Amino acid sequence: MKILALSDTHNWLYDIDELPEADVLVHAGDALISGNREEWGAFCTWLHRAAERYPCVIYVPGNHDRMFSGIRDLEFIEEAKPAHVLINRTLTYDGFTFLGSPVMVAKDDDIRAYYWHEHLRKAFWENLWAVPHDVVVTHSPAYGTLDLARGDNLGCEYLAGHLSRTRPLLHIHGHIHQANGYELTSRYTSVNAAVCNLETQPVNPLWLITLTKTGVTNIEPIESSTLNIRR
Repeated sequence: MKILALSDTHNWLYDIDELPEADVLVHAGDALISGNREEWGAFCTWLHRAAERYPCVIYVPGNHDRMFSGIRDLEFIEEAKPAHVLINRTLTYDGFTFLGSPVMVAKDDDIRAYYWHEHLRKAFWENLWAVPHDVVVTHSPAYGTLDLARGDNLGCEYLAGHLSRTRPLLHIHGHIHQANGYELTSRYTSVNAAVCNLETQPVNPLWLITLTKTGVTNIEPIESSTLNIRR
């Protein structure tokens, strides 16, 4: 299976026809900036176009995708179809099970729906150990892996524990713009697919991942500078 992974596009829309062939396109969140209806409408149209090109399209909301507040999520999930919005649920495609979650480390001054405090994140990730999955897609990184920003690790420690226990083949995430890249841990492959830098300019690569039932066999950067992008 080939997976094209990107994240943190912040209203930048790649020309679908210029993107490489893949079986699954995964967007790991922060598609928007303000998260208003106008931004969502433009991205939703892009998702529909992507679903015409790719057999399976998966999107997990990020902290800037504020319309996913836990109140009208079902409405937006319906609008995105046939793309799949994964909010704490799984999807099986071509024999691989994807688990998607927007849950993130809470900030004291922010009450967004998927900013969860420690006790909620602990219970959530520890209770998912029995759910079978091959690929985990989150907006948040796991603590200690591709999560370094200004000298601090900003990932979720309970997500890290979950990945260590369950050993999926692949973890795709974003959020930390300056940590785009991939890392081969002792248990799984982690890919930070954030394409924007700190100035929200799309300068980082997308990642084309070849996945088999034994793990990742190839990872290829797709340079944003070679693609047509509009806002």
